[in-house]
Amino acid sequence: MIWGLFQKVVIADRLAMIVNPVFNNPHEHSGLTLLIATYGFAFQILCDFAGYSDIAIGSAQVMGIKLMTNFKRPFFSESLGVFWTKWHISLTSWFKDYLFIPLSKKKKKWKRVSYLFITFLITGLWHGANWTFIIWGGIQGFCLIAENRFKKHREKLFTFIGFKNKTVISILKIFITFHIVVFAGIFFRAKNVFYAMYIGKQIFWFKKGWFQIQLDTSLLIISISVVFFLLLIHILQTHIRIRHTISKQPLLIRLPVYLLIILTIFVLGIFNQEQFIYFQF
Repeated sequence: MIWGLFQKVVIADRLAMIVNPVFNNPHEHSGLTLLIATYGFAFQILCDFAGYSDIAIGSAQVMGIKLMTNFKRPFFSESLGVFWTKWHISLTSWFKDYLFIPLSKKKKKWKRVSYLFITFLITGLWHGANWTFIIWGGIQGFCLIAENRFKKHREKLFTFIGFKNKTVISILKIFITFHIVVFAGIFFRAKNVFYAMYIGKQIFWFKKGWFQIQLDTSLLIISISVVFFLLLIHILQTHIRIRHTISKQPLLIRLPVYLLIILTIFVLGIFNQEQFIYFQF
């Protein structure tokens, strides 16, 4: 529950102070500022919803109820297909079990591909009756189909370029997958399609003034720092079960760790009653 609160008020709500003003008025900001806000939104929505989920899971465990894990470090996925097995698992598994599988069962390959695209369009529509969500779903569906179609060719391309080290290839795959998710997120967050297209254009159009940053320096530094801390925790979680490791320690060790997290929440937390993002869906 404490970790969920940390993700919400220290990371997500702090990033909201960058993301919201920029996305609400994109025409007033430079390309670099829009790019920073785009990255910021990716981590904002992750920490906002993962934090909400962790608080819910912890609260349920207090009453003896075990809820399913909803996020499994999705930004470290090596493919978009893997990403969608780690992000919002409760929703994606529902769409898979009750929409995609029934539609595509015993169908020809090209029909299964079309049903995969339709499933993601409906996933986008589930978030709201807005073209931005539908386009976001369409981008996810199209990229996932392309990924499956050219999977073998991608491996051959890595070999042809000269990437033979498995670690390097893994990092490159994570980098590509992460940026597909990040830039598709522009449509998810933008007020309308025209705002989304403008933001995308400004990010990739290196005109005069592109490098200007219209953001508070201290806010930006702290935001970047807490995001890197989150990534460090995610990396550690791939090797050890942090929560269970801490819980096995003596009280004299556990208590200071819990108090340190609580103190950090009070010092760095943003308590402006920022609503959970997914409350709107």
